[in-house]
Amino acid sequence: MQRKKFKVGINAPPSVVYDKMLGIRNKNTYHQWAKVFDPSSRYEGSWEEGSKIRFVGESEEGTPQGIFCVVTKNVPSQYLSMRTQGLIENGVEITDGAGLAQWQNLEESYHYEEADGLTMLTVEVEIPDDYVEIFSSLWPKALDELKSIVEEIQ
Repeated sequence: MQRKKFKVGINAPPSVVYDKMLGIRNKNTYHQWAKVFDPSSRYEGSWEEGSKIRFVGESEEGTPQGIFCVVTKNVPSQYLSMRTQGLIENGVEITDGAGLAQWQNLEESYHYEEADGLTMLTVEVEIPDDYVEIFSSLWPKALDELKSIVEEIQ
């Protein structure tokens, strides 16, 4: 596992970046930037602290696949963190078995800091070693997409 950090400056207040990133008022804004990872990417659940949230897309066979997490901290417009609990295969949550250990208990956090009218969004993620290269390529693209969405919608 490796810990990676990605940053982007967005010309909007933290409350707007938080809302659009998480799809608080409109889940479609979440999908618009998360589709960089998977064109069918969506979330199910709540961003409320202590809640389970599922990040799912469709497999080639059309069945739900992804991961599920617990929201460990949520200070709206300031900080959000999650911890991965397991995988989703064919729509079923899997918490044990081969290959699962590398995905369990990974941390992901978002920091929203305002400076001079700009929100500096910092994403910190733990990534399984076999996926570092792909996620290191995708996260900057996803954050650029989020920046475009937020700055366009204001």
